[in-house]
Amino acid sequence: MTSSEKWGLRLRAFRMRSQIKQEALARLLDISQAYVSRLEAGAVIPSDELTDRIKTLLRQRKNRPLFDDWRATVRHSTALMSLIRKDEGDIRVVEISDALRAASPAFEHVAEGTSVTTLLAPDSHKLVEELDAEGAFDGTIARARILWSAGDLDAEACFEAINLPVRDDMGRWYIHSTHTKVSRADYKRWLQSNAGADVVIA
Repeated sequence: MTSSEKWGLRLRAFRMRSQIKQEALARLLDISQAYVSRLEAGAVIPSDELTDRIKTLLRQRKNRPLFDDWRATVRHSTALMSLIRKDEGDIRVVEISDALRAASPAFEHVAEGTSVTTLLAPDSHKLVEELDAEGAFDGTIARARILWSAGDLDAEACFEAINLPVRDDMGRWYIHSTHTKVSRADYKRWLQSNAGADVVIA
């Protein structure tokens, strides 16, 4: 996505959730309605000065995308939660709750953009691939339950996860997961049953 397309999508999404017309947005940014139209079409790239005005407008709490609030809820949750998305062929972390970060040494230094495969134990990689194949990142499924593990064998942490596809304000798909710690014995029994993802199709 080019810079001009990105600003166009963000401004159009802002207008839709704010229920304002291009003329009102033009007044907020001190530009013409015609220029707003060209911005939203991706036909122009805003100047540095206009970019700063757009950022200031969109950063105001009342103007932020609803999905930003969702991300903050995940990040600051005392429950074990995560938010991931498919990006350029890889599955990457978007948010991880403080509680999940504290649940295993494997999560201590996780940042936005970290590849999920670097966090999972080898036997859990196939589950992410299975979720992807089932359509978790395009909204095909309603939910999926998996058991997974993270970390090396000496510090392995095992979890049950309920995964729900959710969309941001621009229609991109993510997986929001709530996790519950399970014993290693329960996890190994589950593996021995050759269980995959327990998927419910939308």
